[in-house]
Amino acid sequence: MVIPGEVTTSSGTATVEDNVIVFASEIQQGDIGTIEVPITGAVAGDVILVPFALMHKDDIGNVEECCSDEISLDVPACFIRCDSNGDGTCDIADVITLLQYLFVGGPCSCLDACDCNDDDQIDIADGIYKLNFLFGFGPAPPPPHPSCGSDPTSGPLGCLSFPPCQ
Repeated sequence: MVIPGEVTTSSGTATVEDNVIVFASEIQQGDIGTIEVPITGAVAGDVILVPFALMHKDDIGNVEECCSDEISLDVPACFIRCDSNGDGTCDIADVITLLQYLFVGGPCSCLDACDCNDDDQIDIADGIYKLNFLFGFGPAPPPPHPSCGSDPTSGPLGCLSFPPCQ
């Protein structure tokens, strides 16, 4: 598979680090292969257009392009679950921020970070979950925690901004 070294994003360009991928074993018709391609320079919310070409090596060693296309990828937001105030730390201030959001309309730029128990709802259960974790009575928040990452579960909440992970 060949991917250009620079790809277009909705906010500019990004760089593909490994732009030629070689499969060690033969891929047969109907097989599904998975590849990971590191892309730098894209920001959360970007849409990346990645053109690619698949190459085929015949029985005598000739390499030729068999097909090409373009993939559209959404760049997920990175955040730390349960870091409600977005300061990069996990402490009681996160519970205060969450309660302000719930009861007096305080700010929350990353709803996924406020969803401590990952049930796709922001409610008092998130504050209780956080307090139980902080004081040793409950489990750690689900990923991404304790460091930056994207949400491994899909859901409706989303994340507009999370500066510690940018």
